[in-house]
Amino acid sequence: MFETNQFKLPLLQASQAQKHVTVNEAISRLDAVAQLRLESITVTTPPVVAVDGQSYWIPDMALGNWSGNSGTIAIFNNGDWVFLPPKEGWAAWVVDEAVQRRFVGTEWQLVDSGGASGGGAITGPLGSSFNIDMIEFEHDISSGASNATIPEIPAGSMVAMVAFRVSESIVTDGATSWRLGISNSVTRYGSGYQLSVNSNDVGGENKTMFYYPSAKSLYLTPESGLFISGKVIFTIYLLKFGLPNAI
Repeated sequence: MFETNQFKLPLLQASQAQKHVTVNEAISRLDAVAQLRLESITVTTPPVVAVDGQSYWIPDMALGNWSGNSGTIAIFNNGDWVFLPPKEGWAAWVVDEAVQRRFVGTEWQLVDSGGASGGGAITGPLGSSFNIDMIEFEHDISSGASNATIPEIPAGSMVAMVAFRVSESIVTDGATSWRLGISNSVTRYGSGYQLSVNSNDVGGENKTMFYYPSAKSLYLTPESGLFISGKVIFTIYLLKFGLPNAI
């Protein structure tokens, strides 16, 4: 046996020379994955400058020194990249999204409740499920005529309410208010919202619950002109439904 099962830590071998190299490699890898932080799960090219311990999930079509290593975690260590395949159930904080994700199958799925304590779930004897949950995250507003959030309303869920609080004043090129919705209904969760810190609302103008068969981003648009910058904390309150087990 040359490495551990979980984190693939290299093990010392009998009569091995320069034992410190193996020990240091194992400690460095453990330091990176024990409380896993992924800088990104969408970047396909290695950064020009990286710091020891920084980690990235490598998506398909990776380039440069990541080429041929899609589906693994790239850990920068001692001037080079070490590649580690994740195991089912691993959790990671994704830095550029500011969300918690869990590795399921072949992808990093968003963790419900934004990493908070789990919601209330009911499971039937034949496999049906009903779950009350929420997703909480902070969105950095980028310049442009609209913004779509990276965390999404999960597919197969019903949204009861969407709440927000402006955490850093929203800067525009002249607009005095903004709207919140989804891409095909830009005011679904309200309009006329203020730009200043602590401006907030729960539910918006439309209090109707909506079912989403496919995943949807929240969609921010200024009442006129363009966004420049700002930050908004969102909470999506939702219900999720599971079918009975397959026959």
